[in-house]
Formats: sequence, structure tokens, C-alpha cells
Amino acid sequence: MMNLDHLTVREFGILYRGGVRSRIDNQSMNETDWDWLRDQAPRFADDGGQFLRPILKNRTFALQVCNFVGLIQLPSGQILEILPKISEHHTIDESRSSVFKMLSRVHHLPLKQSNDTNLAMFQRPLIEILIGRFLQVVQQVINRGLKYDYLSVDENSTYLRGKLKVNQYAQAPPSRRLRFPVEYSEYVSDRPENRLLHWAVGTVFRWSKDSHHRTHARKIMMLLSEIPVSAEPIADMRQWSHQRLMSHYRPLKPWIDLILSGQSPLTQKGAHSGVSMLFPMEKLFERYVAEVLRSHLTPGFSLLHDREGGKLAKHENKFLVSLRPDIQIQQNNQTVSIMDAKWKRLKASTKGSGVASNISRTDLYQMFAYAKKILPQGGNLFLIFPKSSDFHEQMSAIQLSDNHKLWIVPFDLAAERVDWGVDFLTHEK
Repeated sequence: MMNLDHLTVREFGILYRGGVRSRIDNQSMNETDWDWLRDQAPRFADDGGQFLRPILKNRTFALQVCNFVGLIQLPSGQILEILPKISEHHTIDESRSSVFKMLSRVHHLPLKQSNDTNLAMFQRPLIEILIGRFLQVVQQVINRGLKYDYLSVDENSTYLRGKLKVNQYAQAPPSRRLRFPVEYSEYVSDRPENRLLHWAVGTVFRWSKDSHHRTHARKIMMLLSEIPVSAEPIADMRQWSHQRLMSHYRPLKPWIDLILSGQSPLTQKGAHSGVSMLFPMEKLFERYVAEVLRSHLTPGFSLLHDREGGKLAKHENKFLVSLRPDIQIQQNNQTVSIMDAKWKRLKASTKGSGVASNISRTDLYQMFAYAKKILPQGGNLFLIFPKSSDFHEQMSAIQLSDNHKLWIVPFDLAAERVDWGVDFLTHEK
């Protein structure tokens, strides 16, 4: 997997300082890059968990990737690509395909081309796949025509144009009457959306190492040369217009949001300016499952993601501990099903119990609390785990109470569906 431009590793893979290791789960890095990554790793960690942790492997200090996926540009210019570890049998291309589909769902990136599901597309690094799709969307917008807007101009002109400010001109001394104070509107392409477009294309041009993508981006920048580059992308983003006449720009907005998220403060300091898109895998999988389920809802049902459903306890007149399931399915504003999505590889039971051997007790206690406090009328609850060779079909129900059943079900990443075994939209017991 050694590449001058890209270094690919999977979740829980090991990064060594120097050396010649080049396997997907054991990679050697440039010493300077390794030192920088070790120093910066704590600052990448957030509520999503730890990004890297130092370990001692084979009497050598190394860094182990934890529960993040995505990419980060290193000081040398090389991009570290981190892919999910779905199973031992998944190829790099399949892992890239899974991440791409998750990001597309979560960030609402439009997927309209048939080759977006073609595995041959994923033989390139993830960053180049994303850049290629973004440039295609930009080209479609340009082909339909850039949006112009009227800009109010107030100036002293050498010729009459627009509206003459008569009073100001009459009061001016004769020596200054060679210029006319005028006010007019100019039809220009300088508007927030176009400035952002120019900025985003320039940004991915700097990120890309692919000659085809760089050539395409350079051609687009030539077409946009009369439009100033956004100096304040976040401020321009707040001014993005949602008018009907701007509808063909809509597919661009989520892409520019994603590019903005890649402008990490850590990779913008000093001479090191690069891309950083790191996603906590647990959060990404949770949001992805919620978006897939939302698209499968039938009329009359709604989905709440990461919303408070109730309180665990009460002390005197004060409620304690908020209960926030990952997903609540509601009908007529009443919760009928509760789900939690867990990015964890389940292991088959060795005791013939039909229940995975590594399901956390904490998860079971949590689901019991949801059942009693959010679903008192009874119903189905679900723990959703990624499908793997060890876990490929739903397990027999766990009876949480006389009125509540907990189902442990697999999510098929390739097919983008849950193998339920029971109707998740009903509250049947």
C-alpha cells in the first residue's frame, strides 16, 4: 500500500515511525510526519473519542488508529487515508465504497451517476473520488449557467450613467464638475455563491494529486477568473440564497459544506496547509443508519435522531439524566420503536445461546431504560450492528419485560438495508 502521495490504513491499524512496512494494518511513516501526528493527535480527539493512541508493539513505539475514518494531509504533503474495518475479507475498494456511501447519505451529497456504485471507481484514494464527483457537479452548474445579480454602484464617473445626483452635482465647485456623481446597478457575477464556488475549486485544486482532476479544476478556474475568490467562506455561506432561480446551485451547497469541514485549524497553520476530514466512526454509522431508515419510512411515520425521549429519574422536583436514543420512530407524535446503532463487530456465541458473545451489558441496561421510560406501552427495540461474516442474520429476541422485546439486527452496508426479521414501524410485542 506504499504510495508517494497516499498512505492507506484501516481502523485499529498500526503506524510505525520509519521502516518499510506496507500492509493495510501495519504501515510505516516518514519520521517527521509520525512525530507531527503524535503531537497533534490529542487535538483531533473530541466527543467522538480518541483518534490515535500510543502503543508498544514488538518492542517498538507506534501509534494505533482508533475509531476515526477519513483522511488528513501530513506536513510532507502525503495524505493519510483511514478506512473502516468492516471484516477481514473486505477489500480496500469495498471499504472506500462504504465510506463514500456513508458520507453521501450523511452530508446529502447527490448521487446521480451510475458509476457511483461501481467498485472500479474506488480503486483511487477517497480524496480523489470526492474531488472528482465535486468537479462533475461544478461542471453541471456552469453548463446550466452562472447566476448573476444586480450590484448597486455609487461613484463619480467621467460620463453620465444611471441616475445623476443633481443636488450633489449642482453644489460641486466648477473644477469638480468634470465628474458626475451617479448611482446605477450593474449586472455582475460577483455574488456569495459564485465566490464560494471559485474558492472551493481552488481549494480542491491544491488538495488533488491527480493530473486529470487538476487539469479540470484549472479549466474551471479560468472560466471563473472574473469572479473574486471568497475571502470569508463562512460568512458567504451564511448568505447562500435559496431562491427558486438558484435551484440548480443546490447540489453544490453540501459539497462546499464538506470542503469547509476539511479546513481543519490544525492543517492551516504556518507552511502546512492541507485537508483534514476525520469522522468518528460511531457517530458516522449512527447518522448513516438514521438517514437510510428515514428514506424507508412510510407515510404517517417520522424519525427522530438523537433527540431526548425522557428522563431516567426524578429527585424531589428535579428530573435527572436525559435519555437520548439514537433513533426513535414515531406515529402520531408517539414513539413506537427505539433503536441504537453500534459500530462494532459482533462475535457469534460459542455456547449456542443465539446471542453474540460480546454484546455490552451497558447497552442492554441502556435499552431497558429506554423501554421502561420512553416506551411504557410496550413494543420493539433494536440494536443495529454492521453485518459481517460472524453476524449476518438477526438474532432471536431478548425479552426485556413482558411487553418489550429487544432485537439485535445486522445492517448490510453493501445493500444499505437492515435485515429486520420484524416490522420496525409497529409497536407489536
